[in-house]
Amino acid sequence: QPGSGPAKKKEMTVPEVVAAIRPSVVTVMTRGVPSNPFQHPSPPGSGSGLIIDEKGYILTNNHLVEGVKNLVVGLPSGRLTPGRVVGRDFLLDLALVKISASDLVAARLGQSSSLQIGETVVAIGNPFALKGGSTVTVGVVSALDRSILAPNGETLYDLIQTDAAINPGSSGGPLVDLSGQVVGINAAVAPSAQAISYAISIDAALPNIQAMLVRGTVLRPDLGFIPVTVTPSIVASFNLEVDRGVLAVQVEPSRPAAQAGLQV
Repeated sequence: QPGSGPAKKKEMTVPEVVAAIRPSVVTVMTRGVPSNPFQHPSPPGSGSGLIIDEKGYILTNNHLVEGVKNLVVGLPSGRLTPGRVVGRDFLLDLALVKISASDLVAARLGQSSSLQIGETVVAIGNPFALKGGSTVTVGVVSALDRSILAPNGETLYDLIQTDAAINPGSSGGPLVDLSGQVVGINAAVAPSAQAISYAISIDAALPNIQAMLVRGTVLRPDLGFIPVTVTPSIVASFNLEVDRGVLAVQVEPSRPAAQAGLQV
């Protein structure tokens, strides 16, 4: 459950944050190869995950385990244990992995809606699956509510942009605020830029975790049109007279959106 408490969060030092969250960060090892390792920061067969339940449920990125059912999880203690993918959310690029192990430490989940631009955040993951465990980087929240186009053609929404360094293998690890609570799941980098990384907001992830547990996937209605968020580049490309909203670039005649009157 998302953390609750007083409006003013207790600020911890970075070492205190790391000490609190590091026991919940694992390495996820598969035989799969991500579709675009330069966009999604995971080398072939290796990434990160976050223990969200003492019963053995781990949250990670779907692109890391795409096409994979069984995998190996490296625990903070250094022990390796088999895991299996029990749920996927393609739209949010999230997946749930289940392992059987004792003495697991679940992370404290916070609320990304409480984040402020400029706030300090800590990213933790296992870049390059290096010996010695997880790696820590520190940055600030650069922007909120970002949207980017993933290599598989899907648009990722509700992203937190940060300048905390995200490296190959960090994908699937947590983005943490200075209260020691997880506010995002590291997901992608901008390959042609420096210090631009993205994390899936925990507020977007939480409502769909239960669906993944129950059904193994997240069911969403298909209205029958392709939406594109209006940005300055979209305004220029389509010569729009507005500077915000959603552009419908394709509407299927037989689907609900067209029947309700939506037009391209």
